[in-house]
Amino acid sequence: VESDSDAVKILTIHAAKGLEFPCVIVADKWDDRKATDNKSDGKKADEKTSSRPVMFLGPADAQGRRSRLIDISWVVDGVPSAAARLAAESEEREELARQFYVAVTRAQHHLTLLLPGAGAEKSLAREFVNEDAFGDGTPIPVVPVPVNQPRYSGGAGETAQATNAFAADTTQTYRRTSFSGITQTAQGSTVHQHLPAGGGNDERTVFFDFGHTYADSAVPTGVDMPLARIPGGTHTGTVIHEIFENFDPSPDDLPIQFEQLVARHASGPSLAPHRENLVKGLVSAASTSLGPFMHDRSLATIPAADRLAELDFEMGLAEFTHGVSVNTVGRVLRDFLTPGDVLHDYAAELTGPEFDIPLAGLINGSIDAVLRINIDGVGPRLYITDYKSNRLDGEDDTRLIDAYHPARLVTAMRDHHYPLQALIYGVAIHRFLRWRAPHLHSDDVIAGVAYFFVRGMVADASCVDEAGCPFGVFQWGAPKGLWAALSDAMGGAAE
Repeated sequence: VESDSDAVKILTIHAAKGLEFPCVIVADKWDDRKATDNKSDGKKADEKTSSRPVMFLGPADAQGRRSRLIDISWVVDGVPSAAARLAAESEEREELARQFYVAVTRAQHHLTLLLPGAGAEKSLAREFVNEDAFGDGTPIPVVPVPVNQPRYSGGAGETAQATNAFAADTTQTYRRTSFSGITQTAQGSTVHQHLPAGGGNDERTVFFDFGHTYADSAVPTGVDMPLARIPGGTHTGTVIHEIFENFDPSPDDLPIQFEQLVARHASGPSLAPHRENLVKGLVSAASTSLGPFMHDRSLATIPAADRLAELDFEMGLAEFTHGVSVNTVGRVLRDFLTPGDVLHDYAAELTGPEFDIPLAGLINGSIDAVLRINIDGVGPRLYITDYKSNRLDGEDDTRLIDAYHPARLVTAMRDHHYPLQALIYGVAIHRFLRWRAPHLHSDDVIAGVAYFFVRGMVADASCVDEAGCPFGVFQWGAPKGLWAALSDAMGGAAE
C-alpha cells in the first residue's frame, strides 16, 4: 500500500520509540538543565532547603516520650527536604537519560547530536560523546559549529542583486488524515489530521468519560453484566484492545487466560479495583455467540490463526485537484443502499456540509481484527471487526442491558460515526486483497462488518433480537460492488 516512508520525518522521542531510521539527528536533550534552574536564585533555594532529615524525633512530652515525625515541609511551605530534593532531581535525570537513550538508538547508520557550548560539560549529550559509546574505543568525531560572521553589507556603489518574483502555484495537493481526524474536523476541531489510530484511540479522547448522563446507579442491569459500570474512556478502551489482541482463543482455559491478561494490562489505579469484573465480563464477551451472520461462532471459538489483529494501513487517496471529499463517500453509499438498510439515513448524513472534508493524499488507520471463518462448502469469509468499550446506557433506561440491543446500536454507531470508520476499513481490506490475492473478489470474500460493544456481550441466550443477533454486536453486510466503487471514488475516479 502507498506510503511516504522516504520522506524526512520530524518526531518526538516518544513517537519514535520502537522505530529505526537510516540517519537520525537528535535535536533534543542536548542541554538537560531545567527551565527552573536559575543561578541567581540558587543561593535562596539552598537557604530555604531544609537540612532536617526526612524522618526525625520530635520534642519529648510530659512523660518523656518522643514521637517519630515525618518532614512534610515540601507540602506546607513548598520547600523539599535536602534528601527529597536530591532524590527528585536524581529521578528526573534518570528519566531524561532514558529518553536520551531512546533517541540515540533510533539510528541504523548515522547519528548526529547537538552539543552545548562551554560551561555545560555535564549535559547528557556531552557525557554520551565523552564516554566510550561505541564500545571498541572508536572516538566520536565532534565538529564545531562555525561562529556567526557579520552580515555582509555590500561595497560602495554596489547595486542590489536582482531576484525573480515568485509566481509558482502553492495550492495544496497532499495531506495525511485518519478517521479520528475526519470526525474531529466535522465537529469543528482544528486538530492535526494525522492522529494515532486503533488500540482504543478512537474512543473518547478523555481519560474518563464525563460527557454523557448515564442511568442512575440504582437502575438494574437486567442480566448478569460485569462490565456495565466499570470506568470508561480511552484508557479502558486501550486495555480491552490489548487483552483481545493477545488472548489465545481456547474455551477450556479462558478464565485463566483473562485473569493473567487483566493482571498484566489493567494495573492502573482506575481499573485495578475492577479486575474481577473485567475478567468475568471479558470471558462473557468472548463466549457470546455471534449469531447466524457469523455462523454462530464466538470470539473464543475462532482460532488465533484466523484472527489478524491490529492491521495498520496507509492508503492512497486522490489529489486535491480531483475534489474528492467525505461527501463523495456518502453519495456512493447512498446510491448502493436501499431505503430499508440500517445505514441508509447515515449515507445522507455523510453528504451534509459538515462532511465537506477533502480526502487527498494518504489516510491511515488500524483495524482491530480481521476474522476469518471457514464455511463448509463455501470457503473462508472475512469479517472486519472492532472492539468498543463505550458505555451506552442513558438516564431514561430502566435496564442497562437494553442500551445494547442491536437496534439501539445503530443509533450508537451513527452518533460516533463508526459507519464511516467501517467504510474506510472495508476499502483498505478491498485494496489489500487486490494486492495480495488478485484472484479473489472482495464481494465474495468480505462477508461483512461487526462491531463488538463488549459491555453488552453477556453470553445470555435471552439477549438476542428476532434475527438471532446478540446484544452488544452491530453487524452489517455491504451490497455487492460497494467496496470497489468506494475504492475507485476515493482514488479519484469519476463518480
